[in-house]
Amino acid sequence: MKELQNQSTEMKYQVLRKRQVEEVEKRRYSEKACEGLREDVEKAKCVTVDLLSRLEACRTAYNAELLRVDALTAASVKKKQEYEIKLAVKAKKLVEYEVETHKWLLLRELEHHAAKMVAGSVRRQRRLAKKLDALLSRSSDAVVNLELELASILQRLGLDQKLEEVATTNSAK
Repeated sequence: MKELQNQSTEMKYQVLRKRQVEEVEKRRYSEKACEGLREDVEKAKCVTVDLLSRLEACRTAYNAELLRVDALTAASVKKKQEYEIKLAVKAKKLVEYEVETHKWLLLRELEHHAAKMVAGSVRRQRRLAKKLDALLSRSSDAVVNLELELASILQRLGLDQKLEEVATTNSAK
């Protein structure tokens, strides 16, 4: 019986020994896995720090470029406004020139007709006076039409108010 007990104890010992060996193996395996994970975590930390510093460098460069773009945009808007004002002033001068040219041509034609009237008969003078009246009426209509067309163009371009501002500024000087 004692031998049976010894065998039984021996078997229990063998089972426990086997379990202990398995546990030791499991622990070694776990420790190796943990060490590998620790190394991976350290590598991930280094990569994260590197990525954060690169991100900050990109943000700094982006902000600098954004400031440059804002400055260029503001300068562009200012230049555009200056060109619009210059365009409005030149358009107004062009219409004024056309009106003056029209007046001089009309005056020259009137002088020519007046010279004919002096040389012609009364009946001719009456016909010529009617023609001159009609011509004067047409030229007045043309001047009004040119002024309306200029106002319409300036309004479409949005320059009518800017032109008034420039005119007010010029008249104040």
